[in-house]
Amino acid sequence: MAKVSDVQAAVDKLVAEVSETTTLVGSAKAAFNGLKAMIADLRQQLADAIASSDPAALQAVVDSAKAIEAELDARNTELSEAIVAGTAEEPPA
Repeated sequence: MAKVSDVQAAVDKLVAEVSETTTLVGSAKAAFNGLKAMIADLRQQLADAIASSDPAALQAVVDSAKAIEAELDARNTELSEAIVAGTAEEPPA
């Protein structure tokens, strides 16, 4: 199960990827893809915990979800700024 330090590292990586993208749409896509990966990891952790019928493993998944939620909440402004940082306006289609 993910530790708080793992969650913080994943969010750090996500913020870096988002801020390195040079278009607003690309930054938003990077953010959504990063969040999608976190959700997929949690889904797999949950499936594994259910398969093992281990209450401690289930609690660890809940703890991981809470850690991700708290870290994203705490870093919301930073992630939002990363989406806008270094992006050029998209030309009209």
